Amino acid sequence: MRDFLLGVGCLCSLIGIASVIKPLQLLRIRTRRMGALVLLTGMVLNIVGVSTSVGGFLVGVGSLCFLVGMVSLIKPLEFVGIRTRRMAALVLLADIVIVMVGGGILGGKPAPSTPPSQTLTATPGEAGSSASTAQAAVSTVPPSITATSLPAGGVGGLYKASLSVTGGTPPYNWSLARGRLPPGLILSGDGTISGAPTAAGTYNFTVQVQDSHHPAQTAQQPLSIAIDEVCPAKTPVLVGKWVVAAGIDPGVQLKDRLGNEFLSIKADEGYTFALVPVAVTNASNQTESLTLVIWELSDSAGRVYKIETLADMYLPEKARLDATGVPPEATRTGYLVFQVKKGAEGLVLSMESMLREVKWKIK
Repeated sequence: MRDFLLGVGCLCSLIGIASVIKPLQLLRIRTRRMGALVLLTGMVLNIVGVSTSVGGFLVGVGSLCFLVGMVSLIKPLEFVGIRTRRMAALVLLADIVIVMVGGGILGGKPAPSTPPSQTLTATPGEAGSSASTAQAAVSTVPPSITATSLPAGGVGGLYKASLSVTGGTPPYNWSLARGRLPPGLILSGDGTISGAPTAAGTYNFTVQVQDSHHPAQTAQQPLSIAIDEVCPAKTPVLVGKWVVAAGIDPGVQLKDRLGNEFLSIKADEGYTFALVPVAVTNASNQTESLTLVIWELSDSAGRVYKIETLADMYLPEKARLDATGVPPEATRTGYLVFQVKKGAEGLVLSMESMLREVKWKIK
C-alpha cells in the first residue's frame, strides 16, 4: 500500500508539471487550478505513503516543494530571475526526485531499523524421539550429547540403549563417526543402539549427532560397550522360538531363596538350595512347549550343579516354572532349584538347547 500511494503521488506530480508547462483541461478546470488540485493530491498521498524515517524526511521536503509550486501557480513568484511557470516546473521536478529517493523508488527500499530478535527454546527428550521441540533462533545453542557410558552386554543377549542430546534444533540424526560397534549391534538414525552381540570384547567408537539447524550443527562423543561371554542378569536372549531371561523377579516371593524352609527335605551336608528365577516368553505365533533344554548352575570355583528336578515339586505351585503349552506371546515365570556348595560365589546359569548355549550371571 505504501509503494502504491507513493506511485500515485508521483503520477500526480507529473500531471501537475504538465499543467504548468502546457494548459490542460479536465471537467472544465484549466491550467492553474488543475495544477494546484493535482499537486495537492500528490502531496497528501506522498505524506501518507511514507513512514517516519529518513525517507519520510525527504518526502516532507518534497511536500514543501509542492506548496511552493502551488503558490507559484496561483500567484507569480520570482526567485533568482525565474518566474511563475518555470519556477513551478523546477520546484515540482525537484519534488519528484526527492519523493522518489525518500520513498525508496530510486534509492532502494530502506532496511528495517532493527532486526527482529529471536530466542531459542529447546526441550530434550529421549533419543530419536519426535517429542523434542524448539523455536527458530538467531544463535542456537549447539547440541551436546549427554551419554558418557553405555551398559554392558553379553553374547547372544538382546541389547538396547538409547542416546540422548540437549540443545540444537530437532529432529536429530545419529551416525557412527569413528570405530565400530560390537558385531550384531547397529546404530539407528534416532540414536538407538540395538541388536544381539555375537562376539565378546570391548568395542570403542565415536558417535555423532547432527541437528536440523541451518547451517547444521554437530556434536561427537567417544563411547565404548563391553560384551561378555556371559549375559548380565535379566538380559533377554532369543533362543529359537523363545525369549529367555534369568535372574529376573518372578513376582512370587519365597520365605528364603537360599534356605531350606520352603522345602520339606534338607540339602546335603555342606550344601544349600539355590533358587534361580527364570522367565520364558513364547515368541512364535502358535502354542509351544519349551523342551529338550538342560539347565546348569556353576560357580567361580568351577563346580557345576545340576537342576534338582524332584525338588521342584516341593515349591509352591505359582513358584514353579511351567513352560508347557505356552500361548503365543505369553510369558511364564518360576524358579529353578539347585543344590550348591555353601558360600559359593560367581554363580552362572547356563541354558543348553539344540540350537545354542546361553549363560547369565546370577550372583
